Amino acid sequence: GFVGAIDEVGIWTEALDADEIKELFEKVKVEDQSVLTCQLPVATNTGTLSFQGLTLRETTTRIGDISQTVTRTITVDNDLPVVHIQTPSNGQYVSGDDIVSIAGAATDATSYVGGVQVRSDSHGGTWVDTTGNANWSYSWDPSGQSEGRHTVTVQAVDAVGNESAAQSVDFVLDKTAPTVWAVSAVQPTQDAAGHWYVPLSGNVSDPNAGSEPGSGVAAVEVLLQGQQEASGNGWQAATFSGDTWTLDYVLPRIGDNRQVIVDPSGVYTVTLRGTDNVDNITPAASYPAQSITLDVAGPTLTVSEPVSLTEVISTAVTVRGSVSDLSGVATVVVNLTPAEQIDSLIGNVLHLPMDENRASAYFDDQSGTGHDATCTGNACPTVGEPGQRDGAFGFDGTHTFLDAGDAIAELAKADFSIGAWVKTTGTQVAIVTKSNGDDKWEKGEKSFYLDGTGVPNFVGWGDSYIRGATAVNDGNWHHVVVTWDYSGSGTAGTGKIYVDGADDTASTTNYQAQNPDNAGDTLKIGRPNFGTEAPHFFAGLLDEVIVYDRALADYEAANLYAYGHVTWETATVDNGAWSYTIPEGENGVEGFYQINVRGVDALGNVTPLSGQRVWRGEIDTKPPAVAFYHSVDDSGSIPTTTYRCVAEDTNLVLDTTCKPQVANPPADFRNGDIVQTTYAEVDPWYASAITDTARLYSVDGTRIYSGSLTSAVSVQTCDRYGHCTVTAAQPAVEAAGAPAQVHAPRGAEALVPSSGTALTSLDPVLLGGDAHDDAGLQALFLKINGQASFFKTWPDRSVTATFWGFLWTPPGEGIYTLQPVLTATQGVVPLRNAEEAAGQSEPAPDRAVPATVTPQAYLPQIMTGGPAMYWSYLPYIVRDVRRQEIFTGTTTTLYVDLTPPSVEFGPTSLNGEQALGTRIVELSGVATDAVLLHRVDIRVDGGPWQQAGVDDDGRWRYPLRLDAPPDGITVDVTVRAEDVAAHTAETSARVYIDTAAPTPGTVTLFARGGDGSTRPIAPGDTVSDVAELEVRWTAGTDRAGPVRYAVGFAPTLDALPAALTDYEDAGAHTQAVAPGRRWYATVHFVDTAGNVTPIVLGPVYVR
Repeated sequence: GFVGAIDEVGIWTEALDADEIKELFEKVKVEDQSVLTCQLPVATNTGTLSFQGLTLRETTTRIGDISQTVTRTITVDNDLPVVHIQTPSNGQYVSGDDIVSIAGAATDATSYVGGVQVRSDSHGGTWVDTTGNANWSYSWDPSGQSEGRHTVTVQAVDAVGNESAAQSVDFVLDKTAPTVWAVSAVQPTQDAAGHWYVPLSGNVSDPNAGSEPGSGVAAVEVLLQGQQEASGNGWQAATFSGDTWTLDYVLPRIGDNRQVIVDPSGVYTVTLRGTDNVDNITPAASYPAQSITLDVAGPTLTVSEPVSLTEVISTAVTVRGSVSDLSGVATVVVNLTPAEQIDSLIGNVLHLPMDENRASAYFDDQSGTGHDATCTGNACPTVGEPGQRDGAFGFDGTHTFLDAGDAIAELAKADFSIGAWVKTTGTQVAIVTKSNGDDKWEKGEKSFYLDGTGVPNFVGWGDSYIRGATAVNDGNWHHVVVTWDYSGSGTAGTGKIYVDGADDTASTTNYQAQNPDNAGDTLKIGRPNFGTEAPHFFAGLLDEVIVYDRALADYEAANLYAYGHVTWETATVDNGAWSYTIPEGENGVEGFYQINVRGVDALGNVTPLSGQRVWRGEIDTKPPAVAFYHSVDDSGSIPTTTYRCVAEDTNLVLDTTCKPQVANPPADFRNGDIVQTTYAEVDPWYASAITDTARLYSVDGTRIYSGSLTSAVSVQTCDRYGHCTVTAAQPAVEAAGAPAQVHAPRGAEALVPSSGTALTSLDPVLLGGDAHDDAGLQALFLKINGQASFFKTWPDRSVTATFWGFLWTPPGEGIYTLQPVLTATQGVVPLRNAEEAAGQSEPAPDRAVPATVTPQAYLPQIMTGGPAMYWSYLPYIVRDVRRQEIFTGTTTTLYVDLTPPSVEFGPTSLNGEQALGTRIVELSGVATDAVLLHRVDIRVDGGPWQQAGVDDDGRWRYPLRLDAPPDGITVDVTVRAEDVAAHTAETSARVYIDTAAPTPGTVTLFARGGDGSTRPIAPGDTVSDVAELEVRWTAGTDRAGPVRYAVGFAPTLDALPAALTDYEDAGAHTQAVAPGRRWYATVHFVDTAGNVTPIVLGPVYVR
C-alpha cells in the first residue's frame, strides 16, 4: 500500500484536461498573502472562555473563489438551570435486590446544562455526578443500606456554572419478602373434569421496612409435592384478601408413574412463597413448608383368615384381617351379602352407589366402564344423605342433576335395564333421562320417570310406554326397575316394570322400538324430559342408580331389590387388626355369601365398594330347618296315621335326613315316600351360576300307616357338617301353613299297600282300603293308571263305612297310581238278552253301548224263570260326584321294580373340556332304571359317598374338587345307582385328570420359492413368487407326558381339524398355497389328555 503523506485530495465528476490539472498544481500555496491566521474564543463546560487558533487559506480546488465572514456572539448567562426528578416517584417502594435508577431531566433557559449532581446517604452526603445532562440518571446502590425511607437530592449546573435549586425524592427501601404461614387443608375433591383439587388457605403479611410499612403483598404461591406417584402440579397462585389467602390447588391428572391418579391420598409437603410489590420473593432456602395428609380413601382392608376360597365355613369361624388408614380407623363393619345379590350386579354398564359423603362434582362409576357422573356448580346434588343402602344423593326438584355421559346403553334397538331406589312424594319427575340436554322433548330421547300419580313408567319419544301399576311416591324408599328385552329386529320386544322386586307391569304397556337413541345424547339422572310425562326435575332422594345393557330376568330384579336391604354388623378393631365371628346355631347362616368388610376412618371416608370384598364362598353354620307333622284320619272304618317330614338345608344329606328316633313304627321313610327337590329346581340363580346339580334344597317325606299310631315321636336331620335338628311331631292342624283337618261327608282311600311301596315281584298283592259316605255308600271303583280295575256296589245304601279289597296281579314293571272313586248310579239301560238256548253257558257277545252314555263297568247277571236259564250283562251307567267328594288324601303310588338300575361312566380321561374351574372337574356318566332312579352316589379314592346330581335324561354329574390344579393325576372312582326299590348297581373306574394345557414351543414362518430357496417371513408380510409356505416348531412340554402336534395352513384363523396334519415330534410342515389369498399357520400343541395350546401366526398375504 501507499506510504507517505497525502494532501488536497479531490474528486471531480468530470474529466479534467491538461491545463486544468496544471492549474491545480500551480495554485498550491504555503504561507503567502492569501493565508489568514487568528484566534477565536470558545466556551468551556465550566462556564469560562478559552482561545483556540484558526488558519484560513485559499483552496486549490476549482470551485471558484470563496469569501467567508465569521461572526462570533458572546452570551452572558446569569440565570439558573432547572432540574426535575422523574423516577422514582415520591414515597415509592424499591427493592433491595436491584440498583435503584434515579433519573430525570434538566434544562437551562440561556445556555445549556453542563451537568447534574446527586447527593444521598449512600455515599456520605457528598455530591456525585450523574450520567447525562439534559436527560440524566443515577444508579443508587441499595446494598448495605438499611430498610426504610431514603432521600436523594439533585441539582443541575449550566454552561457558565450556575447551580439549580436542589430537588429531593423520598423512597422506601423494602428488602424483605412477605411472611406466609398457617396452612389449613381441606380434604380433596373432584371437579366435573375429574381433576382432584385441594382447598388450601392460610395467612400472609408483609413486614415493615424499617419504620415504614412494607410494600405490600403482590402474590402468594403454593407448591404441593407428594410422595411416590402422587406428585404436585407446580407452583400455583393463590388469591388473597387482607391477610388471608386461599387456593384450590389442582393436582395433576397423571402421576409420576404415568397412571391416572385415582386416589390422591398420601402425605404431601406444602411449600409457600410470597412476593411483595417490589418483587421481593421468599428465598428458596427460606420457603416455609409443612406436611399435610390428604385422605380421600377409606381404610384399606385385607383378610388373613380364612384364606381358602374353596373350603366351606361350617363353624363359628372368626374372620380376621388387617386394617389401615392415613387418618386412623374409626370403625370396621361386616356384612354377609348373599351371592345371588352380588351376581345381580353382573353386567352393569353404570353403577352409582351414591355413597359419597364429600361434596364433589365428579362421582365414580363402579361398573368399571368409566361412565363417571358429573355435575356443575349449584346443579350438583347434596351428598351424604341417609340412603336405602348406605348413602344417598338429594335432588332439589328445581335444577340438580347428574350427567353420566353417552355410549352407555341403547334404549330402543337393544336390551337394557335401569334401576334405582327412590324416596319422593313427587309426580311427573324424571329418574333417568337420555337427551341432548336442551329444554325440548325430541325424537330419539327416552325417560324413566314417575307419572302424575307417582307410578313408574318409561317412555321414548314416539315409542309409547312401558307402564307400571303401583305408585311409589309415598315418601318411603322403593326400588324401581325398567327392563326391555328387544326382539332383535323390527320394533317388538318385551318391556317390564318392577316395584320392590316384583313384576308390576301394567297391561297398558305398549312400548315399541321405533326410534333409536340419538348419537351423543347423554344419560342424565334427575333431569326432566321436558315433555308432558316428566317436566320436572327429580325431588327427593336417589340411591343405587344402575344401568345394564341387557334385560334382567325376574329373579335378577328380585335379587337386585334384596341387595338394597343391607345390614352391617360391627367388627372388633384392635391395633390395626379387625375380626368378626360368624354366628352359628339358630342364628347361623347358610348359603353362598360374599363377606364384605368396610372401614370408616376418622374423616368419615368409607372403604369403596371395590375394596370391601374380602372373601366369597359357602357358609353353613346353621342346622337344618325341619317340620314334622303327625295326623290321624279316623273318618273311615279303619283309621290311618300320616307322618310327614319336610327338611331344608344348604347341605342336606339324604341318608341323615328325617330319621325317626323311635322304631316300629314309624320306620324310615322309604325311597318311594320321599320327594327330593334340588336347588337348581327352585333357584334360577343357582341353576345359572352353580354347576353342582346334586345339591338338595329340600326333602319331603310322607308315609301313611293303617291304624291310629303314636304322636310321641321325633325325627333327626343332620347336614353334611354335623349340624343336627331334632323335631318332635306336631299335629298337622297346628302346623304353620298346614290346613286344618275337617270331617269329609264321604271319601275313599287306598291303604294297602301304603303309598310309596315298591314291589319287587309280580306275585298277587292285596289292594285294599276303606270307604265311607255319611248318606250311605252306593258304588266304588278303583282306577289304576286311569283304568277301572275294581268295582263294588251297595244297592240299598245301608252301609256307611267299610273296608274294601281285592287281589291284584301287577302286569309288569312300572309306576302305578291308585285312585279310589265313589260314584252314584244314574239311569237304567234295558237288558240286552243273550241268545235263548237251552243249556247256554256263555254270555252273549257284547252289544254296542250307546254313544251318549259312559259305562264304568259291566256286571254279569243270571236270569231265571224261563224254560231255560240265560245270561246277560247289566251295564252300570255311573256319574262321578264333585271333585272334592271323590278323593281323600293324596293319590296312592306303587312301584313295581324287578330289576336293578344300570350305571356307567362317561369319559374317564378328563381334560380342560371337563374343567369347571382351576381345581374342579366334572365327573359324569349315565344311570338308568326301568321304573324310577332314586339317586346316584360317588366315592373317590375310598372316601365317603357323596350324592351326585341326575338330569331328567339320567345323566349324572358330580363336581370333583381337588387340592391343586390337576396336571396328570389319577383317582379311583366308584359310582353307585339306587332305584326306588333300593336295588343298587355299582361300577368303578380309574379316572385320569389333566386340565393343564402344554407349554408351547417356538413357531416360525418361512416362504419357499419355486427354486427351492426359503426365507423367513413374519405375520403381516406380503410375499410373492412363493410356491409353498412352511411353518417350523420346536418341542412343547407337559408335565404329564409327551406332546404331539397338529399343524397346517388355512385361509382363516380357525382352521378345521381336517386341515391339520398330525405329527409326533417337533419339525416342519410345508404346504402349497394358492396366490391371491391370506394364510394363517396353525400349530396345536396337544398333550396326552387332549388339552390343546393353539398357536396361530398370520396372516401372510401371498400374491
